[in-house]
Amino acid sequence: MKQRYWDAKDLLRGPRSEPSPASQRLPATARIVPPRTRKKLSDAEAIPIIFLHRSNSEYLKYTFAQAKAVNPKSDIVLLGDETNNQYPFVEHYFIEDYSESAGQFARIYKHLSTHSLDFELICFQRWFVLRDFMVAHGLRSCLFLDSDTLLYTDVTKDSRRFASFDFTLSHGMSGCTFFLNRVEALTEFCAFLSDTYTNRPGYYFQKMAAHFAVLQRTGRNGGVCDMTAFQLYKDDHFGAIGEVALIVDDSLYDPSITWANPGFEMENGIKKIVMRDGVPYGVLVKSQREIRFNSLQFQGSATKRLMRAYYTGPRELIDPAPPRNLVVDGTTASSPRTACG
Repeated sequence: MKQRYWDAKDLLRGPRSEPSPASQRLPATARIVPPRTRKKLSDAEAIPIIFLHRSNSEYLKYTFAQAKAVNPKSDIVLLGDETNNQYPFVEHYFIEDYSESAGQFARIYKHLSTHSLDFELICFQRWFVLRDFMVAHGLRSCLFLDSDTLLYTDVTKDSRRFASFDFTLSHGMSGCTFFLNRVEALTEFCAFLSDTYTNRPGYYFQKMAAHFAVLQRTGRNGGVCDMTAFQLYKDDHFGAIGEVALIVDDSLYDPSITWANPGFEMENGIKKIVMRDGVPYGVLVKSQREIRFNSLQFQGSATKRLMRAYYTGPRELIDPAPPRNLVVDGTTASSPRTACG
């Protein structure tokens, strides 16, 4: 069965043959495809908050509006497509205008997962798209968020505690809350990905292949994803990668609302959340300490419909029409992927 690869035009459409080894390495500085419309991002000190998403999912309005409500001075940036270019307070750019490096990576990608190729590949490619976008616009730092995340804090102010790191991860592997302080560090990670998939007999690719083989032998779903690569990269860059899911000053960024980590009370399959003055709090089981969530991460399809209930921004930023079939009480969310599964 032939693999399908995202090209530079629309991120994975149509079959492609694998290139020769000489053409597989990503150039150190990839040529940036000129955007259709180049808007000038704010010169303010507030860091931009960047999302990447294809399609206009119902929950996006809550994601963007919540981010803007608590970070009014930050540019809210969406790398998207034709369908989601409709939010007046969001700076919209087209993914395809920053996809040349992502297309090059697709040509060397080897799929090692029970999840669909389309799903896993874009998780890798987004880092190339983000890197090319930041280089094209002269940005050195940002907060890059998964599009199913609600923010409850001033991230420019809070980013100071991560200032000594190249970038941050959540739970040591996820880029769902990615404070980037050096665009060069993202370039280095992208080069790591390209080198790993180019040198398939090498240590890193073989370690990822072994991870997938273990999952297969033990009958578990999942496989290799960008989180696998981040774990390997972090191990080789000790001290340079920050962690957002650690409790600091009685607050943290949620790694997933369906995880108890790091030890929260749970209810109906999600963290037991108490809202106070528009901010979510949870209680640690062992110490009974109340901890503030700087964000909530709605991983898994069953949790997306809960985002409306946890939105605390002004009504005028969102569509006043309520979503249909919203069920909050008694909802049991699906478990998050573990080991990229």
